[in-house]
Amino acid sequence: MKPSIAVVIPAYQAARFIHEALESVATQSLRAQEIVVVDDGSTDGTSDSVTSWSTAAGVPVTIIRKENGGAGSARNLGLAAVSSKRIAFLDADDQYVPDALARLSSALDAKPDALVSYGAMRTFIDVGESGDDAPHRAMLAKGPIMLISSALIERRAFIQLGPFQDGNFSAVDWFARLIELGPAAGVAVTDVVGERRIHSRNTSSGEGNLVETFAKILKASLDRRRAR
Repeated sequence: MKPSIAVVIPAYQAARFIHEALESVATQSLRAQEIVVVDDGSTDGTSDSVTSWSTAAGVPVTIIRKENGGAGSARNLGLAAVSSKRIAFLDADDQYVPDALARLSSALDAKPDALVSYGAMRTFIDVGESGDDAPHRAMLAKGPIMLISSALIERRAFIQLGPFQDGNFSAVDWFARLIELGPAAGVAVTDVVGERRIHSRNTSSGEGNLVETFAKILKASLDRRRAR
């Protein structure tokens, strides 16, 4: 029997597209046993959109509401609410391809010592902003990349590495800690496992000085390595 899987979706102002993320979870060839949406203080009816989709689709979704505190705190709250052995964290504006969880889970099955499996992502332009009748999909996908929406994480990883830090770039910091463990900590899947939506409210497009943010994360990682 395969280990159980939970999908946690941190969501902020995601009412317009979160049903697409949920649909991509519900139609996986390997089904998740738990689906949790953490509404991070949205004011656009995100929780109502989740409830409407859940009722119409007949798929149970746990909704957790909290004051706005960033994706890191939302992921930690979702993590605490699930009991599955493996956890996927899908950003509310992204979506899985149909066999994403199956491929990521199989990769972990094949490498029992690994803490994380991760695959490739391709991007698409948001329909609501492009004005097109259909999504504008990029022809080229990135290779395996440690993005939170492309990963499946063993629960025991959080015992070893700790939870996500606060803030919207907490996943970058968490993956930096993972990389410090060496190449055996992660297993790459060369296939596309998800699609990243490009729109004007992407966190990376409105988060101030990204170079400074990433430089601080890199410095913290180097400091930890030197301390060892």
